[in-house]
Amino acid sequence: MPHPDKIMGDYWVVVLGATGEKPTCYILKLEEVKSLVSKYAAKKDGKITYWLPKQLYAVEDYLEMWEQKIGFGAKKPTEEQPSDPLDDAQDDSEGNRQQEIPK
Repeated sequence: MPHPDKIMGDYWVVVLGATGEKPTCYILKLEEVKSLVSKYAAKKDGKITYWLPKQLYAVEDYLEMWEQKIGFGAKKPTEEQPSDPLDDAQDDSEGNRQQEIPK
């Protein structure tokens, strides 16, 4: 892992068990990653190395915090506005979704 000052990205998503049936995600903001990494710098072969220990990020504060950390990324759907514009679409005879576009 690079020096904490060189870590990039607004958010970090650490996924445990990604290929299993129930992956677990830990969501961290950049500042959180930097503060946790900098606590665990160690010298190895004359070089300072950095890492993010699992016991620091695999905690309730970061567990599945999509909405709290990142947000929805769009407006929440309302009753007047369906969440997917194709919800009202119809399938044609070939199974394709068709929606009438207002003129």
